Amino acid sequence: MKEKIAEYYFPVSKLIYIFSLITYFINISGSVNYNRNILEVGLLFIFAAITILYELLEKKSIILLSLSLIICGILIFSLGEVHFLLIPMVILDLMEYFHLSRYLYFLTFLGIVHIAGYELVYIISCVSCNIIYFQHYYIIKGYKINLSSFIDNESSLKTNIENQKVKSKADMKKSTLAFENLFLEEKGRLSQALHDKIGHSINGSVYQLEASKLLIESKPADSKKIVQAVIDTLRKSLDEIRAILRNEKPNKGQLALLQLKNLCENFNDNYNINAKLVCNGEIKMVPESSWQVILDNTIESFSNALKYSGCKTIKIDIVILNKLVRCSISDDGRVCNNIIEGMGLAGMKERTKAAHGNFSVRSEIGFEINMLLPIK
Repeated sequence: MKEKIAEYYFPVSKLIYIFSLITYFINISGSVNYNRNILEVGLLFIFAAITILYELLEKKSIILLSLSLIICGILIFSLGEVHFLLIPMVILDLMEYFHLSRYLYFLTFLGIVHIAGYELVYIISCVSCNIIYFQHYYIIKGYKINLSSFIDNESSLKTNIENQKVKSKADMKKSTLAFENLFLEEKGRLSQALHDKIGHSINGSVYQLEASKLLIESKPADSKKIVQAVIDTLRKSLDEIRAILRNEKPNKGQLALLQLKNLCENFNDNYNINAKLVCNGEIKMVPESSWQVILDNTIESFSNALKYSGCKTIKIDIVILNKLVRCSISDDGRVCNNIIEGMGLAGMKERTKAAHGNFSVRSEIGFEINMLLPIK
């Protein structure tokens, strides 16, 4: 019910206004001419019907607007200038139809010069019409346009979010399948390598041991030689297994960089901090112990930055040279003029020194931690 009232309040307001004028016209006309009164009221009702129909149509009709103007002219020039009170409504309808500036609303007051004796009523009529039209076309219609735009934007945003979710799920599924395929390929490659390197030698060793079993009583010397050959073969195969596993074992540097990248992504996604990692040089040159120091100190630095710095960006810069690796962690947070070495900084310093490295901090622009670790 409230929605219906809100939808048709403007036509109803116009209808109340017109009927108020009809009542006023009837009161001031008295009983001068019965036929004239009937014609006047009839034309006013037709005017009201055309005006309301014009408002109810979704697409405004210039024909209905023209008819209302013609009836208004007939009423004014044939039945009395008092009907100039209808002019403000007709003028405002024409202005809104042709999208004229609302600063021209004051033109409705110009009709006062043609309505002698009814100036006060005309002013009240103009003010009432201006308020009704201004409220409808400027305030409420503008609000509806903004609300519609907001709803459209919200709907578009929801659609984009849903599309992004679908895309993320598809990308995740694609990445999972790619990882599974890569895992299966790697598993197949490792199986094939073990089969090619070890399978034949083990099978041969089994056959040799079976032959040695047959010769152990009749030809113990030959059996002994066969057993020794099998031992040598198996020892060689064991070395090959170790070599394969050593080659397949991930490099500590690669694992450390992967953990650092995940740490940066976590800060980007969860804390709205732009964290990035830059690494230059051959990562295989750096020993595992140094990578562990870099990883532990970086995690501690990120934790301290989150607690105390208030920064927007953090950068990890790793440079690998011939004899040493330099790692600096810097942010753009608060400057600390009096650096107090707490448990976090003390722990980082101890880890660095235990790896025979140098540790330093400075706070000229934000906060920066530097580590120099030897490459043995």
